[in-house]
Amino acid sequence: MPVDPFRTAALRSAVLSAWSESPARFREDANAEEALATGGYADRLLIELAANALDAARDAGLPGHVRFSLDTSGPVAQLRAANVGAPLTAAGVSGLASLRASAKRSGSISVGHFGVGFTAVLTVSDAPQVVSTTGGVMFSRDRTAGAVTALGVAELTKELAARNGQAPALRLPWSMEMAALQADPLPAGFDAQVRLPLRPGRAGELEELLRAVGDDLLWALPGLFRVEIELPGLPLTTIERQDLNDGLTVITRDGVPTRYLAAGAAGTIPASLLADRPIEERAREQWQLTWVLPDPDDRPAAPLHLLELPPDAVPVFLGAPTPTDEPLSLPARLVGTFPVDDTRRRLAPGPLTAYLLDQAAAQYLELFTAVPPEHRLSLVPAAGFPLGPVDAALRTGIVRRLSRAPVLLAVLGDAVVPSSACVITGISDGAARLLGRAVPGLLLPPRTPAQLEALRVLGVALLPLADATSALAGIDGRPAFWHQVYEALADQNAEDLANLPVPLSGGGRRIGPAGTLLPGPDALDDDILRRAGTLAPELCVVHPDAAHPLLSRLGARPADAAALLSDPALIQLFRRFREDLEEDDPDPDELADLARLALDLVEAGGPAGGLLDDVVLTDSSGEAWPAGELLAPGASLAAVLASDADLPLMGSRWAVYPEQTLARLGVRTGLRIVAVENAEADLPDLQQWWSEVVGDSLPPETFEAVADLDLIDDEKWPQLLAMLAADRDTLRALTSGPDPSYTRWWIRRFALLGGEPPHRWRTSGALGLTGLYDELPVSLDGAVAQAIGVLGSTADALTADPSDLLARLADPEREVPAGAVPALTALAVQALEADGGLALPGSVRTLTGAVADAGDVMVLDLPWFAQLVSAGELVAGGREPVRVARALELDLVSEAITAQVVAGPTRSLSPPETAAAQRAALALGVDLAVLFGDRPLLVAPDLSVGTGPGSAQRVTWWGPDADDSDARGGARSSNGLRVDGSAAGIGRAVAFVAGRWSDRHLAVVAADGDLLDLAENGVQ
Repeated sequence: MPVDPFRTAALRSAVLSAWSESPARFREDANAEEALATGGYADRLLIELAANALDAARDAGLPGHVRFSLDTSGPVAQLRAANVGAPLTAAGVSGLASLRASAKRSGSISVGHFGVGFTAVLTVSDAPQVVSTTGGVMFSRDRTAGAVTALGVAELTKELAARNGQAPALRLPWSMEMAALQADPLPAGFDAQVRLPLRPGRAGELEELLRAVGDDLLWALPGLFRVEIELPGLPLTTIERQDLNDGLTVITRDGVPTRYLAAGAAGTIPASLLADRPIEERAREQWQLTWVLPDPDDRPAAPLHLLELPPDAVPVFLGAPTPTDEPLSLPARLVGTFPVDDTRRRLAPGPLTAYLLDQAAAQYLELFTAVPPEHRLSLVPAAGFPLGPVDAALRTGIVRRLSRAPVLLAVLGDAVVPSSACVITGISDGAARLLGRAVPGLLLPPRTPAQLEALRVLGVALLPLADATSALAGIDGRPAFWHQVYEALADQNAEDLANLPVPLSGGGRRIGPAGTLLPGPDALDDDILRRAGTLAPELCVVHPDAAHPLLSRLGARPADAAALLSDPALIQLFRRFREDLEEDDPDPDELADLARLALDLVEAGGPAGGLLDDVVLTDSSGEAWPAGELLAPGASLAAVLASDADLPLMGSRWAVYPEQTLARLGVRTGLRIVAVENAEADLPDLQQWWSEVVGDSLPPETFEAVADLDLIDDEKWPQLLAMLAADRDTLRALTSGPDPSYTRWWIRRFALLGGEPPHRWRTSGALGLTGLYDELPVSLDGAVAQAIGVLGSTADALTADPSDLLARLADPEREVPAGAVPALTALAVQALEADGGLALPGSVRTLTGAVADAGDVMVLDLPWFAQLVSAGELVAGGREPVRVARALELDLVSEAITAQVVAGPTRSLSPPETAAAQRAALALGVDLAVLFGDRPLLVAPDLSVGTGPGSAQRVTWWGPDADDSDARGGARSSNGLRVDGSAAGIGRAVAFVAGRWSDRHLAVVAADGDLLDLAENGVQ
């Protein structure tokens, strides 16, 4: 007789009797089991088996231990789950065979208490078995179907047929034979085992599930401390849990540990919250919650993917305690004794759930503070839409608590409430720690956009960097501290750093680096800076220990000579000292200190101007003088100064400095250069020049001028001009700038050379002015001579002094070469026409170069009249004789003399005469045929011209009548043009018609000779 320790026969009899009496009950049980197997527990086989194992261990007071084995050695593959703990009892078997009637009814916390979890085995097996040290039971869908059929109840048979023979599997248990148990004993060390013969094709699926078992199983089932997985052909996999102090848990998988942080709590549920729960749940008044997070400091073993959830990450699910379908957007896993609805996949709405979620939010705060400060922001709920109502409730509660608690760590180490905290983006951690000394509640800057968003969620203020740097003014720090600040902020925008405090070498601070002076490789040596700081404590020299390149980017200048010479503090110091000279004797020590500082700054490369304009030195008797009023001993300028030039001699104590250094202070060593910015500069007659040259127009840009020109001896101007030409700076001042430059203007107007101003002399190259102007009696650089107005051409004479030009032309004492007279006459005409106010001279130069009375001369307008009138009676008319006659108020010779041509018989040119004409044309480069065209020259061998009765004078050629429109123009007219046949006549006629009258002598020579003659006279 078989042993039946669990009274399975009685259980079967009761169930079968119930089904017989009520076939509808059979249908209900079948549908309920099917619904659970395919719905609520369809994918929860391993967790449910582990949960039952954990409950058995708890009942025995043992740590949970389960081993999953996949056995594929037999004809039917099996999944087995062995556990330690309390053995199988009759009540337990009754619970397995009942729906929604668990044997676990105590008020203690247990995982399984619904009485339906075991139905998960039906997802893979139709004949599950439970073996224990007290015996074993088995369930079978086929044996149940056979037992139903054996009842002979028509309605049951019909219902079974309608279900295709699929009877409920777990309602009828059978005790297992002892022989079978002995043949297949429990694994050593275990007290019970669930054995699931698998349906065909399910082994591969189960192997994948077993391979995927991880740490989450131990977190879902608190109290489960060891899980073993045994797969065919593989070593045993072991997952163990060890709870340490301070909320740390280590889960080791095959010897590889993973550390977790856990924060949890337990308590008693208020009775009022259980009133609407099912009766059996009301006895379970204990609650328990745990938040789980991989330890951020366990980086090698614990990946931090849960700390930084990307937007597409799989949500973390909430366990109640077995997994539900409630998604959480939080980076930590929550496991707790939450009530679930009938699907076992969602939390049951109601006051109990709300209460527990509120407790969970409170415990999240504990988890948050357990995480190292540098990782806490990753635990802040992300902004955006929640994943569901449970997620929304948790996030709201968590954010509310986090924002009101001192959960953030300021850079100085104090805990701060988010509402009192602030953060600056874009700076380094080091910069934040430095700024934190001035900004209470300043946090380390966020490293990622997610961290910045987390700070916004908590209500942390975003502080502009400019506000933080301004706040630094409220703290004290050694210069080295400020250097650290500058280094930490070196990559920030300049506009955010404008108000940075800057420690100064003389003590104190300056707000804002702009305008400060920065020590460094390009700065002055420490001794000069020290002396400058002593004399002017308000001088803003950055303390050397604080100097940093950032300050230069923010407007600080290198503390070089140029910077100090232009610094307002020093400029004011020197200016005040010089102004005090007018009222009192200066302190000699202060004078020496200021003078040496200025001289050292100049030697260090400082430019002229700035404070150098106010430097005070002493003269040879020790009296204080502005440096610009002293004359250096042995100065080259001394040799050209006028005797009344009152320049005290500089004291010898300053002679230890180079002459160039002294000159840049203004000491008179040579010619002094002054920078001119306006009409108030210290230069003689500057305002007169400004009025004449600049006038009412905008002032010119700053330019340089040579000073002290009014101190030069009139006899020493040649030496002075030589000095000016030898110096590049003074020569530039003369030749550049506004036109004319002040220097050029003053020398032209006031300088004397040989007792005369420069424009009364000509250069040696101005041959056209020979005789009219004397050559400059001294040797002078050409550029200087031109700049100061020495005449270099006839055009210079016209622009320099037209009245003087006219006077010289009329001066009989001046001998002018005859060849220069036509050009000078034309120059005089230009002068008279340009200035109607010029006085007309009573004498004029004739073609001979001599001066004659204007009433005795005529303007030569037609060149052939020169054969009748002497050159001493003629004034050169040039190409515009009418214009000359009008300007000089003289008669034209053609109008003053009536000429009668006595030609006699005329003829055309003979061949020799034609050859002479061709030679003349060739010499002038013209074509004879084109020149005369159809109006050839006429030859009158006895050509004469009479000017009155009985008078006749032989001429070699004669032009057209005076009323010919082209005659007075002197070009290309042959109307009535006659020659006597001589080379002199032919050559002149060709030159006149060709418009080359100035080359008439060449034409005459060509007409008279042959090609050899032409070559000898330069005709090619």
